[in-house]
Parts: sequence; structure tokens; C-alpha cells
Amino acid sequence: MSTSSERQRELRKRYKRIELLVSPEENRLIEQAAKRHKRPKTRFAKDAVIAYLKGMYIVPDEQRLQDLELALKRIGTNVNQVAFVCNRNASVLERDVVELKYHLQPLESLIREAFARPVNLNDLVRAALKEHPRYREVLEQIIDQESSA
Repeated sequence: MSTSSERQRELRKRYKRIELLVSPEENRLIEQAAKRHKRPKTRFAKDAVIAYLKGMYIVPDEQRLQDLELALKRIGTNVNQVAFVCNRNASVLERDVVELKYHLQPLESLIREAFARPVNLNDLVRAALKEHPRYREVLEQIIDQESSA
């Protein structure tokens, strides 16, 4: 059985700690963004730095994410209403309702996680070009317009 100090030494061998000195305003911005993405502040900061170093990313529109979460909550509410009626009429067993809720929770988590992770712009453009080859012309026109402006 390893001691706490042994585990700490092993972690230091595998991972390197870095520190950031930020202004109160920068700290507030990082905290707000981390909260919006439902991630711990340090994990969000690490992910943002790595994403920046690897390329350009698009973070999902906050309103779109909120709309999706609201829709999922409404589904949950509907499930509860169905459960209430079924329980009142004794036409569905309680374990069926519990199982239904059990399957809804991972779905909500997966969708939230999918929208919380940024998308690489290069990958997004490549996928769009593969699916819609005519987009290449549109992109070339935009680039030409921006180059001549």
C-alpha cells in the first residue's frame, strides 16, 4: 500500500504543475467561463490553453446550450407527469419509471458534455467541405473579398 507522499511523488513524475498569475478581472472572466461550461476553473483554464495551442476552436453558443438543457428538463418533467398518471392508475410499475429516469440522466450528461467541449474550426470546415463540396467556392469568395478589402 502506498503512502500519500509516495502517490504525490509519482504524480510529480508524470505531471508538471504550472501556475498562472492573473488580475482580478482575468480571474473573474475565467471563473465565469468555467461556470458557464460547468467545469472546475483550473480544468477549464488548462483545456482553454491546450485548445488555443492546438488550433482555433468554436465554443457552442450559450443560448443554444441553455435551450437544449431546458428541453431535456422538460422531457424529465414529462416523464414525471407520465409516472404520476401511471402510478395513480396503477398501470405501470414504479421500477419502470425509475428505469426510465435512469436512462434519461446519462443522456442529459452526454448532451451537456458534447456541447460544452469546443469544436476545432479546422475539423469543422473539413467536415463541412466533405459533406458539401460547393462550400469550397463560398469560402474562396469570402477569402478573395477579405483579401481585396
